[in-house]
Amino acid sequence: MSLRKLVLFAIGFAPMIAVAAPLSPLPGTWVSRMSLPNVPPQVQSEMDRMLPEFCIRKGETHPPLSPQARADHCRMLSQKPLEGGSRVVYACRARGQSFRVQTDIRVAPNRKSFVEHTRVLRGPGAGMGETTISNTWVGPRCPVQRTR
Repeated sequence: MSLRKLVLFAIGFAPMIAVAAPLSPLPGTWVSRMSLPNVPPQVQSEMDRMLPEFCIRKGETHPPLSPQARADHCRMLSQKPLEGGSRVVYACRARGQSFRVQTDIRVAPNRKSFVEHTRVLRGPGAGMGETTISNTWVGPRCPVQRTR
């Protein structure tokens, strides 16, 4: 799995995991910053520019699913609570390949930030390291409907 596909894949899991967290992020506009292992600063900066603002609307517990997440045909295998969040393991089948993914999410007590740690446990991309996405609340107003 290429670095770009792994990044898009990790971005896609963020919305699905947020629903499982005991604390849900505040409604409003959010921005993300990604941290990848062993990636040069120039590539890191480019990846951050790929992450558009996204909106969590009132009554929603997670951002809209990205096109990549919808394309990966994933199903939840297990879910367990962690302090301030949860861990979910998914089985996925995309582009003719099966893989298993684990995502941990931690929501801050003030609900104005949450951090996601995603890694491929088995299949293409396994052993490539953990992808970390830090999400920060910008404010209560949402722009015109945008997806991640």
